[in-house]
Amino acid sequence: MADRRKSPFARFADGAKAPLRGVDFLLRHPSLSRYAIAPFAMSFLLLLALLFVTVNYLIMPFHDAMVARLNLASWIKWAFELVLWPAIVVTYTILASFVFTALANLLAGPFNDRLSQRTEEIATGKAESTVFTFREAFSKLGKSFLIQLKKIVVFIAVQVLLLGLYLVPILGAILHPAAAALVTIWFLASEFLDYPMERREVSYRMRLLFTWTNRYEVAGFGTAIAIWLAVPLLGFTALPVAVVGGTLLYLSALE
Repeated sequence: MADRRKSPFARFADGAKAPLRGVDFLLRHPSLSRYAIAPFAMSFLLLLALLFVTVNYLIMPFHDAMVARLNLASWIKWAFELVLWPAIVVTYTILASFVFTALANLLAGPFNDRLSQRTEEIATGKAESTVFTFREAFSKLGKSFLIQLKKIVVFIAVQVLLLGLYLVPILGAILHPAAAALVTIWFLASEFLDYPMERREVSYRMRLLFTWTNRYEVAGFGTAIAIWLAVPLLGFTALPVAVVGGTLLYLSALE
């Protein structure tokens, strides 16, 4: 479990290093590339599609429409451009990062599961008793779809509730992005810690207990993933790296 002798900052740093540990592990074990290529490719195509839809049909049309409506009051337009618009962009980026991750995990689920399992087998030197087969993994796509859909619905519902913070004058524009970012960090970390826990059939209650007990490591891990996803043209590489890093982080927490 979490090393309570370390400071919260040191534990946060341990979690933030997990994706880099994932990169190092992938480079040292080329045999894992067969399972990482598919998530890379699927993430890249999905990212291109989301960027195209976002820029052409959501962000710019919304911006232009709002600016046109605010022409009569220049000070309102100024406030929109300076405060509200950046907050809206940040909020959308946060929402999009998690939705992208959830959809990518759905499409590449069987490969991610196998990548996580092989990572654990190599790291521990023990083969799992349950033999992985892609046929069995693909047969679970329906269940995976429902799980991911529930996660997306819960995530969006929480983010919508957080919009109520804008009712707080002035501070709302500061509180909302911070709260939305914290929620996203937790959801992102949970996405990639779920693979080893799912294989162990860990209950949802125990998963929550695990993330709370290791909250600083989980926060660091989620923050690192969020930053990686936000880097232009590199976001699609985060998926397999986070799967491996999350598996290694989970194994470290069990020691």
